[in-house]
Amino acid sequence: MIITYQYRLKPTLEQASTMEVRGELLRRHYNYALGQRLDWLRRTRCQFDRCSIVSEPIGDIPEKVDYYSQASELKQTKELFPEYKNIYADCQQQNLMRLDKASKRWLIPDKNGKRGGRPRFKKRGDICSFTFPRVNCPKAGAHLTGNILKLSKIGEIEVVLHRPIPDGFAIKQATLLRKADGWYVSFSLEDGTIPDLLPVVDILPTPTLCFWRGIPKYNYLSSCFLAPGFTDLLCSALTVAPQASQRAHGGNPMSDWR
Repeated sequence: MIITYQYRLKPTLEQASTMEVRGELLRRHYNYALGQRLDWLRRTRCQFDRCSIVSEPIGDIPEKVDYYSQASELKQTKELFPEYKNIYADCQQQNLMRLDKASKRWLIPDKNGKRGGRPRFKKRGDICSFTFPRVNCPKAGAHLTGNILKLSKIGEIEVVLHRPIPDGFAIKQATLLRKADGWYVSFSLEDGTIPDLLPVVDILPTPTLCFWRGIPKYNYLSSCFLAPGFTDLLCSALTVAPQASQRAHGGNPMSDWR
């Protein structure tokens, strides 16, 4: 079972400025990665029976751009732009995963044949969150000790624990989110001993016996079986309901049922 708890952070002015700068850098990297994907689609898609009067892609067909190819270029990105060295690697990978999910929703239809919209380029301030996928692990970028959250290359930030973390739940990931009134952190908690909730379609209907007052018969409600007496009562209730809704304002509500 997975639940999410959100707590407020109390960062210093320097830490808040650092997190805002990292969000801006992640936004630029998101737009660059999205441009790569759209350029690959433009170069590999054209009409088979005509040519455009504006332009046509010329040259070798580039390799397919996906999450793995873009994640392998993170090392080169840090060499060309040293400011990205201050961002934890897992946060950059999660940023690319977000783009990959949006692209798949656009290109690959779901089971109902519907697709999502084309991913858009993010404006300044659109990306106001970034995720640490590992918490309290040897190679994690976030560690929670008491009410102190230690983030990689950011420092220690005080957390307002207005409610304790339930016993038996382990913190799987932490998402830092900037709102209008400050910074917050959302912890994804998981407890493997509690089973997940089953969807309604997976629950097999079981016959349930129910006795209705005034009807000397049992009705199987879960199997949608209606006894003759229950059908008569249902029809009379549907007939009386419109009359009760049309009575005058301020009238006696019990007079219609006598």
